[in-house]
Amino acid sequence: MQINPKLLDKIKEAVPSIMELGFGCEVEYTEQTQPRPLTVYENNRIVGKVVWIESKDVKMPYRKIKVDSTITTIKDIKIIGRTITLADVLLTVKNTDAEFYFKNDVSARSGTEKIVDRWNLKNNDITQQSQVLIDLLEEILL
Repeated sequence: MQINPKLLDKIKEAVPSIMELGFGCEVEYTEQTQPRPLTVYENNRIVGKVVWIESKDVKMPYRKIKVDSTITTIKDIKIIGRTITLADVLLTVKNTDAEFYFKNDVSARSGTEKIVDRWNLKNNDITQQSQVLIDLLEEILL
């Protein structure tokens, strides 16, 4: 399934809390791998989820953060954001005044009801939704 990056950016803009650093937030960071003898360290950028953040008493950007099983400093990370949920999508629709109705729908239900009906609530993550729903969101918000 393909999600248009512009759609994700629109939702992140409408709901800024998605980009706040917190537990479960996805971040990109540098993992240093052990060199073989007589070689230099290799640095790989990888993505992981935040599981621990050091106390706010430690000055930024040197606060430590644990991502998956690696401890790094906040200065080394790039925030990707937390999971985008149904609530985020509905807030985006509300914030963009994108209230709409489908002309060929006999019941003339609102678009937000269509989104809720099609959202897979067991996997409340935009990346786990059907392509039909993603296409609908792109039609509404882009």
